[in-house]
Amino acid sequence: MRLWGSPWLGPIPPCRAPAGNPPGPGRVVSQYVSQYVSQYVSQYVSQYVSQYVSQYGSVREGAGVFGKPVRRVLAVLMVVGAMSLAGPGGQRAEAASVCFGRPAKTVGFATGELRVYKKRQYVCALTVAKRPGTVRPMSVSLQPRGGRASVDSGRFTRQAGPVTVYALNRCVRVSGAVAGKRASTGWTLC
Repeated sequence: MRLWGSPWLGPIPPCRAPAGNPPGPGRVVSQYVSQYVSQYVSQYVSQYVSQYVSQYGSVREGAGVFGKPVRRVLAVLMVVGAMSLAGPGGQRAEAASVCFGRPAKTVGFATGELRVYKKRQYVCALTVAKRPGTVRPMSVSLQPRGGRASVDSGRFTRQAGPVTVYALNRCVRVSGAVAGKRASTGWTLC
């Protein structure tokens, strides 16, 4: 069912960025959604429902005023409203920062922690700094027995990784470092 551009709702409203300093991409989306919801949603809902009622009547084969098309519109509008209420805090665009699966092993060391997770035939690892915030060299390496290591190294503030390898019926060796201090698991998860 097409709503925007239909005779009931008119053309799509123009997208105007908020005035002032140019915010980041997450803030632009959040501010536009909030602005859009506050200005247009109530207008379109009332307009759509009133035109639907005038065209089809209030009783329609047991569905009433809120038939399937109206329920779809309301569901979409509720999702848009919930997104606008989430605010800019929920708009952080970062790379995946967690491993999925069950925690299999954790090794602590002076400047951080090495975490290993297992999910079915995959193993995932990451190195997390004990005190995040300052940029420092970090690395994580995950190697299945008989395979090539998957490595993430660089200068990070919070963590290195996640790195994932296929390790069905294989042992893995995990090592990580934060600011020159290292930890390793040896061959594990055999």
